[in-house]
Amino acid sequence: MTRLVENPKDLYMEDIRKLPKYNIVANLQCAGNRRTAMSKTKTVRGIGWDVAAIGNAVWGGAKLVDVLELVGIQKSTIMTPSGGKYVEFVSIDVCKEEHGGPYKASIPLYHATNPEADVLLAYEMNGEALNSDHAYPLRVL
Repeated sequence: MTRLVENPKDLYMEDIRKLPKYNIVANLQCAGNRRTAMSKTKTVRGIGWDVAAIGNAVWGGAKLVDVLELVGIQKSTIMTPSGGKYVEFVSIDVCKEEHGGPYKASIPLYHATNPEADVLLAYEMNGEALNSDHAYPLRVL
């Protein structure tokens, strides 16, 4: 596996919770919202959601820029010394629709390291913990 940071490490929720906490009000919409209606016109891959895959909440957590600084990626970075330009998020959950592979998403590194951006690793929603610490680390490679 290619190492894209100089100081790879495993971070646990206790490490993340030591960072400054931010609260952000955000509306989230699943990419599959209204996929059922779209499929009536043309077949669309993925789970057939109706119009309910949308919500609003107050999210609490650590800014991703602060987490990335723990592994040596400075604020306002466009590319790592080894050529990394994106931050990829890979779940421990598997997606049956994608043949058992993990759920994934990515954002540009310049956005993840922007101290003014509202990019959180959220561990609370509306003041409540999202889930308990499942003892799996956040692996930063």
